[in-house]
Order: sequence, then structure tokens, then C-alpha cells
Amino acid sequence: MFVQFPETDEEHVKTKLGFYSLASFPNLLGAMDCTHVKIKSPGGDNAETFRNRKHYFSINVQAICNADMQFTDIVARWPGSAHDSTILGHSYRNARLLPGIDLHGVLLGDAG
Repeated sequence: MFVQFPETDEEHVKTKLGFYSLASFPNLLGAMDCTHVKIKSPGGDNAETFRNRKHYFSINVQAICNADMQFTDIVARWPGSAHDSTILGHSYRNARLLPGIDLHGVLLGDAG
């Protein structure tokens, strides 16, 4: 299986039903969070941008999953110093779910 976000109306309905059956949460297309993947210092002039708030080098990875805990979207290109909200704000998924663009559902995430 490939990592693929629900795009068709049928996939939207199936995903929403999965979350509703699991937790009675309506209109949900995915649960989202970020995690830091530890790396060695990349060196160079921009190495410190990869140092996160816990003082180790990392890549901050955003992932979205469905009710079956399968990944449906992954963004793994931001340095460890990037805040979760920055990653979301620049993501394709965020742009597609803004009001007036794609009203098929919502993403659930923490305050980060």
C-alpha cells in the first residue's frame, strides 16, 4: 500500500466513517502530528537550523493517519528548528483544507 491522502468523494466518506465509528468524531479526514527524527549534524553553514528545542539535530516530520492508523500523508523535509505550526502552514494539505478551497473535511491535531 502507498501513502495516499483520500482524494475522491468515496475515499472521503470511507475515511470519515472510520473516524466516526472509532470515536464519534464527525467530518474528520485525518489525525496529524509532528515528530523529530534524530540525525547527525549535517555540517555546513546551516547545520544549526537542524538543532531542535531539545538541543539535538533532527528533521521535524509531519504525518497524517486515518482511523486504521495508516499513514495518508508525510512531510519529511523540515529542519528540527521548524515549529509544527510552520510545517502545517506551508503544507499542501493545509492549503487544500482552507475554507473556500476544499470543504470535504477537517484535520485533527494538537496545539503545536
